[in-house]
Amino acid sequence: MSAVVEAFLLALAPALAAVFWQIREQRKLTKQNNSINAMAALQRDGDLSRAMNKVAEIAEGRAENGAAFYAHPKAEWDEDSREKSRALMTVVDYFETVSVGILRDIYDKEIIHDIARGMFVETRQRVKPFVEEVRKKSERESFGANFERVAEEFSEWRAAR
Repeated sequence: MSAVVEAFLLALAPALAAVFWQIREQRKLTKQNNSINAMAALQRDGDLSRAMNKVAEIAEGRAENGAAFYAHPKAEWDEDSREKSRALMTVVDYFETVSVGILRDIYDKEIIHDIARGMFVETRQRVKPFVEEVRKKSERESFGANFERVAEEFSEWRAAR
């Protein structure tokens, strides 16, 4: 390699290092913003908030148990049962989506944990009978699996702290 090429590469190295550092920092900032936005959606999204409240009612026994009503043929469902099913699906889908983002490194796991670890763990317990029933009835063993995995990690993480 000639001296000119070597000098050029040596001069270029700090610039490339700075570019890579900037890219890394921008990715980190984007993950943090994505994480905060995902958690803020819980407050901004009226449908999700209503669904979370309905799931809490189901889990606290003020409404029929999610797994029990899901076990009945859909043809027998009344509007209340459909509303419960929609609420449970909305909540599971939201947490599943956020969990995929955590596992795929789109969201910052620590930020999500610090903001919503209790919500992940508690919601997982609330929807567990419903998720198990869906898995059994539909033979979709992966239904809610990412949410389950992240909630378990958060639960263990909380215990370790």
